[in-house]
Amino acid sequence: MPIIKIPIVKKFGIISHTYQLQLQEKLAKEASEALKRSRKKEMRRNPVHITEEFVKKFNCTQELKEKGRLITIAQQMLSWNKRKVGFNTMGSGSNVNLSAGWTDLVLLAQCKGIIQDGALDILLTSLDHAPFDPDQISCLFFLAETVLYWIFADAIQQPYLYSSEIKIIKLGFLVFLRLFIFH
Repeated sequence: MPIIKIPIVKKFGIISHTYQLQLQEKLAKEASEALKRSRKKEMRRNPVHITEEFVKKFNCTQELKEKGRLITIAQQMLSWNKRKVGFNTMGSGSNVNLSAGWTDLVLLAQCKGIIQDGALDILLTSLDHAPFDPDQISCLFFLAETVLYWIFADAIQQPYLYSSEIKIIKLGFLVFLRLFIFH
């Protein structure tokens, strides 16, 4: 629940305590109504925006029709992120935002199946070919922490590795190599 600050307006004159409470209630009601109106005016959320809720919904959906719709949306997200990380331009260009693209691809890599493989492939290629920039350091630490968590949570508990886990290990190698170069 959001915290609403009620502006206290001090006017010249003395008012009773009960009138002051009524005035505060009136101002609180007006503020909450204004907040409700502003929420209604907010634009719709971008359907191609990657969120943790989307990943949960993608992984938990059982219905084939809904699963197909979510796969289509996830493939659109992958193609959008290819452009965002400069997949075809070797990480350079006016539309490239490597840190944001890598973060989005890490979120998409949590989706199971073909989307995970596609996101990891794009992420590996982008990390391998992208130019070095000191602005990437915070994102690289996020990627390193995520890779270590994935390895610790999934790969250690099984006697064999899946192809996606091998890609995650390669991803960790590239991330730590970049961090070493920046050191």
